[in-house]
Amino acid sequence: MYSIFRIEEYLPETESIRVRFCEEQSHYPIDQGRPVMVDCKNLDCYSADTFAFSLMKSYGEVRLRKQKKKQPVLSENEGSEIEGKLDIQGLVGKVVKVKNQPRVMHILKTREVTL
Repeated sequence: MYSIFRIEEYLPETESIRVRFCEEQSHYPIDQGRPVMVDCKNLDCYSADTFAFSLMKSYGEVRLRKQKKKQPVLSENEGSEIEGKLDIQGLVGKVVKVKNQPRVMHILKTREVTL
């Protein structure tokens, strides 16, 4: 799953951007997300990749988590956690919820080396 953002305005005199965040597979368009002003001085502007990664890591993830918590859970998607001894036959037809475990990943900055 991808998170997305759209820069709506760039203010070069203050080096800041107005940006909206959303999840790619969201049922809501990115236009419904609340815009936020971000100071580019707080971002990694080494390359386009590091810029996008630092923007999402520093500002997008928190906003998307808040948006996700506000979204209603459909009654047919409400599940329960399981524990104890495994009984696959007893799980047939039940909705089971499992907490997401975020992976820690970072972009490595490298420069091209010509031999």
